[in-house]
Amino acid sequence: MAENKRTMGPGPHSPGGGFRKPKDLRGTLGKLMGYLGQYKALLAVVVRRGSPEMALLKTSPCRNVTEHTGVTYHGFGQAEHSCSIDCILTQGFVCTETGKWTDEREGVFLSDHYPVWASLRPAD
Repeated sequence: MAENKRTMGPGPHSPGGGFRKPKDLRGTLGKLMGYLGQYKALLAVVVRRGSPEMALLKTSPCRNVTEHTGVTYHGFGQAEHSCSIDCILTQGFVCTETGKWTDEREGVFLSDHYPVWASLRPAD
C-alpha cells in the first residue's frame, strides 16, 4: 500500500500544484478574449510588454484601462529593468479613474508589482 502514496505534496514542483503556463498560451488567450468579447467583462492580467501575448491582447475587443499607469513591475525596488506589465482589461464598462498603489515603508513594498486599480461602472 505504501507504493500508492504520493511522494510529493502540492506545490509548484509537484505534478498537480503551482502555476502552469498553458502549452499554447497564445491560443488560450485568444479563446479567452473571444469568449469575453461576447459579454460585459473585466479581467486583470500580468503580461510582459512586447511579448506575443501582449500583441494578442492589443487586438482583443477588451480595452486596457490601465495602460497609462506607468511602471508596475519594480522587483521590490531592485529590478534592473522596471516596466509596465499589469493590465485591467474591460468591455462594457466605463472607466472613471485608474491608479496604482506605490506604498513602501522602510524598503518594504506591498509586492514586486505595484497593484493597479480602476473605478468602473457599467456602460449604458
